[in-house]
This record gives sequence, C-alpha cells and structure tokens, in this order.
Amino acid sequence: MLSRLAIIAPNAWPVIDPRGGRRVGGMETFAWGLARGLACIESLDVSLLVRTTRRIDARKIDGVTIAVVREPLRQWRYEVAERVSRVDGFPWVRVHRWDASLAWQIPALAIARCVRRRTPAQQFALAVEQLEADAILALGVGAESATALQVARRGGSKGLLWLRSNADIEPRFFEQSEYCNIYGVTSDHCRTCLELADQVICQTKWQQRRLKELAHIESTVIRNPVDLEKWRSQSSWEQREHVLWIGRYDRHHKRPLACLDAA
Repeated sequence: MLSRLAIIAPNAWPVIDPRGGRRVGGMETFAWGLARGLACIESLDVSLLVRTTRRIDARKIDGVTIAVVREPLRQWRYEVAERVSRVDGFPWVRVHRWDASLAWQIPALAIARCVRRRTPAQQFALAVEQLEADAILALGVGAESATALQVARRGGSKGLLWLRSNADIEPRFFEQSEYCNIYGVTSDHCRTCLELADQVICQTKWQQRRLKELAHIESTVIRNPVDLEKWRSQSSWEQREHVLWIGRYDRHHKRPLACLDAA
C-alpha cells in the first residue's frame, strides 16, 4: 500500500511552468526537486500543492500529482496591501501611495469579500484536506504552513515542518509576541508551526542548536543535497573564463542589483 505524502509549496507553480509567474526562489526550486526525487520511491504517492491565479487542472508531472488551489484576486490583494491600510471609521481605508488601479481594485475586492463563500485561508485549508495525505510536509514557517499543520493535526496525519532558512527561527519570533517580518510572517505563525509539527527538519547543525535554544524543540538535520566531492573534482577556477551568478529577485535581501553593479 502506498503512503501518501503531500508537500505544501504554494508559490512553486512557476518552477514547474514558467508561464505561471516570474518569482522563483530557492524554496520553490527545492520543493519541486524534492517532490520529483521522492516520487521515484515506489512506496510513495507524492503530491505538491501549489496556488495559482488562473484555472489549472490537476495533473501528474514527473510522477508528482500537482494539486491546485486557485486564488484569482491574490495579486490585486498584494498590490492594494502595499498601498492601503485599514482604519476604524469612514472611509475605512488610508491610502499611503496612490495608483489609478486602486480605483477599481478596492471596489472589486470589497465586492468579492461580500459574495465569497470562504476566505482565502479557508479555501487553502480545504485544498490541504482534500489531499487526504498520510503525511503533510510544510516548507518554512508562515501562514500557509501553519494552516497545513493544523489540517494535519485535525485529520490525524503526520505533520512535518522543514525549516528553509535561518529566518525561520528569527529570535524575535520567540521574544516578541507581535513581531512580523518583511515577508508577513508573524510570531504566531512561527509558534503555531513549531507547536503542531510532529517532526521538525533543519538544514544545518546551527539551525538545530538554535531551535533547541529558542524553543526547546528536538529536530533532525537533513542537509541540502550538494555533492561536495563532485563539486571539488571540477576544473579549477583559474581555468574558467566565465562565472554564472544566480541571485534572488527581491531588493531587500541579497541585493542582486548591487552584485550586478559590482560585476
């Protein structure tokens, strides 16, 4: 009998189909590589849950079942959230940065809020439930990971949490109850993920020690799959004429534009 493993990677669709978006990072690339690798194990039935703004039929690619939760207005929500905040009393919003698109985005989102049957969070939880997995693997701490692990706990599935960066165990998550990082991940998201996970996986021994210090949680270390011997056996740098540098798309983290200027 096959064991069903669901990997939760909402933003991974552009890795599978580049037409699905331009924002691809290390977590998304890792998720797709992990899913395909695990799908080679005959005893595993692997599914990958992704989120899209357009309708995509569930399908099997490279042995992985692609499950989809559709959220057509997600991009608008991001754009509005960057420019507008809610306030108490009329007109209930404060515009920080005006853009003409707000003239139709705000009314459209307000109407959608009134007529929808489920919130985006509820829709995401339902999609996780419908996977009917024996084990649910959440990558990194965050709102979606917290939701997935809550579903796992309610349904009696094994809940796994794989930390994907040192930022997942930022000390302020544990020291400040209202802390929220630049990605929108809150202290509550982090604590919920760690409390509900049946098993936590770290990338490094440092993360393992740090997690033990901050949250008193035991974990397992699975290092990133880099074959160091194969890497060292490559030709020396002196013999190479070109260097390919791959960075992030965002401006606040590893600053690819600054690296390009330096190059």
